[in-house]
Amino acid sequence: MTDDRLTEIFLAQKIKQSRKELETDLNNNFDTQEKTLSVIVGGLEHANFNSFTSASVVWNISGYLNLVSYDLKIIGRDLMFAEKDWQRKLYARQAYLLIYESMNDFLQLLGKPLREAVSQFSDAEVCKQRIQAIAKKMNEFKAARENTIKSVRHTAIGHRDKDMLVQLQAIQSIGWLEATQILSQFDAIVRELGAVCQDLMNRTNDDLEIKKASNTN
Repeated sequence: MTDDRLTEIFLAQKIKQSRKELETDLNNNFDTQEKTLSVIVGGLEHANFNSFTSASVVWNISGYLNLVSYDLKIIGRDLMFAEKDWQRKLYARQAYLLIYESMNDFLQLLGKPLREAVSQFSDAEVCKQRIQAIAKKMNEFKAARENTIKSVRHTAIGHRDKDMLVQLQAIQSIGWLEATQILSQFDAIVRELGAVCQDLMNRTNDDLEIKKASNTN
């Protein structure tokens, strides 16, 4: 029995023992995600309606982030609690598909429009450095994990190879431990980006209030 397999057995036992507490924490997190999404939708619609371009850029990436984060946590929960090997491989494939698509989207969203949007801040260079740091981590993750994710995504979930044996081989190559590690690594970057986006939303929200007050006067 391989070391990875022994680790999987150990983790599965620990998860089973702590399942009730883990489910409670996850459900609380899901409630927070839904409330946050509602706030972001309201902020983005307000910014769009009033043509506050910079705020729209910031709130849009924050909303996109929230959607990905929520999906990632749902898939992660299912991957963590699954007991059948095929279930684990299915949830891992779903995770790989989501990660493959969104990591490239994030790199685009962290580009020129966002950096121009934060240029209005007094500490614009600090904001840009924080954005650049996240983009660097995303690129490092992509370099380390893309081949694994892409192979499964292209063969067994995003597209399905017409050769059944090729598709099955890709599915069988998926390891629960590796999939969990990949999901956790990506989630860590998403959460770090979330902290940056929260700060930027707060900044643009202050700016929106100033504009609202000036328009009233």
